[in-house]
Amino acid sequence: MVLINDKVGQRSPPKKLNPSGRTASLEVKKEVLQAEIADLEKQLGNIDAAKLVQGHIELLHTYNEVKDGAQALIGRYALLTGTTVTEIHERLGLSLTE
Repeated sequence: MVLINDKVGQRSPPKKLNPSGRTASLEVKKEVLQAEIADLEKQLGNIDAAKLVQGHIELLHTYNEVKDGAQALIGRYALLTGTTVTEIHERLGLSLTE
């Protein structure tokens, strides 16, 4: 048994939604986002994103190799001078977390 509009067995006609306001709002958002995409693509130029990322990865590998070498030298220096790596870092003003 369906009770709608205080009458048993009768359904009221479906309400018509007015999607035009929401649709217009979504269209405006879409246009804004498309303009933003176009602007970002213009700023990026013809740079291949995969090559750009690969270049950054290679730079990070180089950085890590240099950092590892420096840490090895600091460790060796600490052994030779009878101090700790932490003391050497503090003396040189180096961060222990990076």
